[in-house]
Amino acid sequence: MKCPVCELSCDLTTLTYGRCGMYHLKNGRPAMRYENRIATFSIGRIEDVPVLHFNPGSLTLVFGTASCNFDCSYCLNSYTLKRDGNEALQYHLTPQELLQKALSEGCRNISFGINEPAVAFPYFMEIATMARKQGVKTAQCFRKYPTVR
Repeated sequence: MKCPVCELSCDLTTLTYGRCGMYHLKNGRPAMRYENRIATFSIGRIEDVPVLHFNPGSLTLVFGTASCNFDCSYCLNSYTLKRDGNEALQYHLTPQELLQKALSEGCRNISFGINEPAVAFPYFMEIATMARKQGVKTAQCFRKYPTVR
């Protein structure tokens, strides 16, 4: 079975995990290896993440998971990203807990950064859906041209 999460379409039937190290087959379906776990998060100004003219002057909670489906030699986060998930993933936060942390710190935004969001796509989408209902904006800060919702 091909992994449906990113454009690499890893063959999960012949591999233990896809290239990103996050997805595997569980009961015949793709499943996340590390659910509700993140490697890092911080609170900062939106201007510190690469989203130009988006909610100027506001606070954002930036977070990321472990692993990545890319292998960029210039990546400053590669040390954290390529470590075993059990070592790199320091925090266990459900989407609701992460959103509550952002709200309690006065954040108007949550930014998916550090690594490629497809690595934990279901987790990111759940957070984005909950955040939207609470009036909190979300942004993807990985690519050259970020996506803002």
